[in-house]
Amino acid sequence: LTTVIESVPVKLSIWDFAGQEIYYDTHQFFLSERSIYLIVWNMLLKEEESRIEFWLQSLAARGNAPVVIVGTHLDDPSCTRERVTQMLKNIAEKYAPRFPNIQKITAVSCSSGKGIGELRKIIRQLIPKSPHLKRLMPAKYLFFEKDLIDIYRPLRNPPVISWEEFQNYAISFSIDRDELKAAAQTLHSLGSILYFDESVLREIVVLDPQWLTNMLCTIITTKHLFVKDGTLNHKDLIHIWRDERYPEEYHSVFLQLLQKFEVTYDLETQSKAPGSFSEQGKSLIPSALPLVRPVDVER
Repeated sequence: LTTVIESVPVKLSIWDFAGQEIYYDTHQFFLSERSIYLIVWNMLLKEEESRIEFWLQSLAARGNAPVVIVGTHLDDPSCTRERVTQMLKNIAEKYAPRFPNIQKITAVSCSSGKGIGELRKIIRQLIPKSPHLKRLMPAKYLFFEKDLIDIYRPLRNPPVISWEEFQNYAISFSIDRDELKAAAQTLHSLGSILYFDESVLREIVVLDPQWLTNMLCTIITTKHLFVKDGTLNHKDLIHIWRDERYPEEYHSVFLQLLQKFEVTYDLETQSKAPGSFSEQGKSLIPSALPLVRPVDVER
């Protein structure tokens, strides 16, 4: 989506986060301060069912990006002017004092379009306030980004390259070694790539963030029976990741990524070197834990 702010074209990327609880762990890959967040809540349901406070806390933990809370189903007969006004007031009184990054609370109807114009106006008013908007960025970073996404990414399966390969590719855009990390972190903050400057993860660059989400979902999904009572045997990864998108030589790196975002926890960290991988090892997956502690997990 491209809009014009103060006579300058501004390109907006729109991300729709899956609302199902099983996908909550994937959202952190995409949270960035270079954003305006819309927390959408169905006004026909109890406010708690939309988990507004959960989303506000998740965003607050990642920075201070502006938030707009949007109630939906404004066209429903039960959503009278008086009722909607009171609901928006209740939301404001409940959350605004604790979450100062809430910029506006409004209501819309996706069916009739009522309130959409006002929401667009709110977003347009927030864009110029972003401290990132007027921050200069070398044009070569943008050329590099476009080439990575349009040309290089489709050629990679999986869309993962080594830091050395990333470095060599950047040279063709006059991005030298001294500024390469700054370029990588800029593209990371834009959501174009994923790069983590720590441990073994600094040795790779993920060219497609959505691919990483798909990889994570292969672990937390209920479509297979390899995760039992919240524990995963590493020897089963070869079956879970049998797809060519997840080659075996990357399995240890994939586990490191899952551990970084606390999707999994290594149950044998004291018995091996950091970053190493053992097929005999196990990982704990909190989101898949039963209500009763598994008997084979020590206290």
